[in-house]
Amino acid sequence: MRIISLGFPIAAVSIILSTFFQGLGDSYISMIVSFIRQIIVLLPCSYIFGYFFGINGVWYGFFVGEIVAIIVSLGYYKKLSKTKLNFD
Repeated sequence: MRIISLGFPIAAVSIILSTFFQGLGDSYISMIVSFIRQIIVLLPCSYIFGYFFGINGVWYGFFVGEIVAIIVSLGYYKKLSKTKLNFD
């Protein structure tokens, strides 16, 4: 629980950004971020880390998945803030 809880604050921001994208009508971005986190990053990282570091490595895979998801989410947010979020 100590290992996986490292990613909870990062996951919170990622969930807020996913909801934000859905609110803007860009739910496909939320789906892409979830797919990247769970399929592209989490599964391979958990497998590789588990192979080298045992069961604790599997839990670190969750943390890495959340880091990558927040980076991708913030990239999409930056892109959308230039185009859709014009508050002038």
